[in-house]
Amino acid sequence: MEHTNDSYVSVIVPTLNEEHFISDLFKSLKRQTYKSFEVIIVDGGSDDRTVKIAEEFGFKTMVRHKMPEYESRNLGARAASGQILLFTSADIVFPKDILAYIVELFAHDSTLSAVCGSGKMYSAPLWARIEYDAYYALLHFWARMTEDVHGSTNFMAVRKKDFSETKGFEKRFDSDGNFLNKLGKKRKVRLVSTEVLVSGRRAARMGFLEFNNHFLHLIDIFLPFMRETRLMNTLKSAAKAKRLEALG
Repeated sequence: MEHTNDSYVSVIVPTLNEEHFISDLFKSLKRQTYKSFEVIIVDGGSDDRTVKIAEEFGFKTMVRHKMPEYESRNLGARAASGQILLFTSADIVFPKDILAYIVELFAHDSTLSAVCGSGKMYSAPLWARIEYDAYYALLHFWARMTEDVHGSTNFMAVRKKDFSETKGFEKRFDSDGNFLNKLGKKRKVRLVSTEVLVSGRRAARMGFLEFNNHFLHLIDIFLPFMRETRLMNTLKSAAKAKRLEALG
């Protein structure tokens, strides 16, 4: 396939003290069968080797001290050269053909605006892996039955022009799912079964009760009438604090 700017992929990764995980992500990107891509790291001011590792791999790095996650993703999108934006996280490991798969999906459907895939936990307790698998199965079933789409920036690819037109991610804890849901009401969005590996570090660190309390806010996906209520906003604020605490 001849690579053009229309098929060029920009992989956008926000980071903060990710030296223990980021190399695995970078190695999985280096193994990709599709080679026409760039990687943009937006670092929030790491005091470990995260930025040094990114530079050793030859990836573009911007440091913005204390910049929140979704503002970092928006910044990376503005700096991107590609017309396909692949949003991901520092503790993800991709299968070697993921970029080729994404490019083919967009190339064969000019109306497709975004693609979002599933995650599969690694280095996690058995209960967490079972819950994660069940969550994604339910998420895909819900989308098929209702056309009410949600997803995660662990693996979310979006046409840059559509991302720009919708003004990107909002300043909110659940901005990734909220963005995909709003986009899906206006443009074509696909949930695909292709999986990426996701670190189970939060589940391992929090334990069963705290981890599930952290994810209570996800019930608003399947109970739309609960969205934007005071209770859900309180749960989301608490989940954000727990997430930051779990990541250390």
